[in-house]
Amino acid sequence: QRAKSPRIRPFPVAKAPACRAPPLARISRYPAPSLAAFPPMIQAFSMALTGLLVAICVFVHYEALRLLNARLANYASHRSGVLYAVLGMLVAHVLEIWIFALGYLGGIHLIGVGALTPAPTDIFDLVYFSAMVYTTVGFGDVIPDGGLRMIASGEALCGLSLITWSASFTFLQMQRLWDR
Repeated sequence: QRAKSPRIRPFPVAKAPACRAPPLARISRYPAPSLAAFPPMIQAFSMALTGLLVAICVFVHYEALRLLNARLANYASHRSGVLYAVLGMLVAHVLEIWIFALGYLGGIHLIGVGALTPAPTDIFDLVYFSAMVYTTVGFGDVIPDGGLRMIASGEALCGLSLITWSASFTFLQMQRLWDR
């Protein structure tokens, strides 16, 4: 005699409620803001602030690499020269992250172009968000809204460009110093 096998019941499936939102808005836990939600003047301010921040960071990076190149011209040891170059570039990148964090602070509190969700409690929350955007890590735990999305996209492009510029500079310095 065979033992009776337990009856397998299908897993209950709940019907999803009807949703009129576009498909991507249903996936996100945050509502998708509309570009029409903020006036064109705020859009113009956010684009101007983005351009200003990118220009400042490119200038800072150019000057940092120019100073590092002039300083490294006299290095005899390749190890100390490459170490000096990498540390100098890291300082420049941290400064640029802080510049964008201050730009977010001004954008949120002075101009009012948007907000971050969750709201930052101090400057280090803005520095954290700026570092995640600048390095294009983007954990997704802080979400920009309104015109801050324009600033964040500009920072991501700027950060990617400046990091690759630093990598090229490091390669050229290593190529020059390694044979000494």
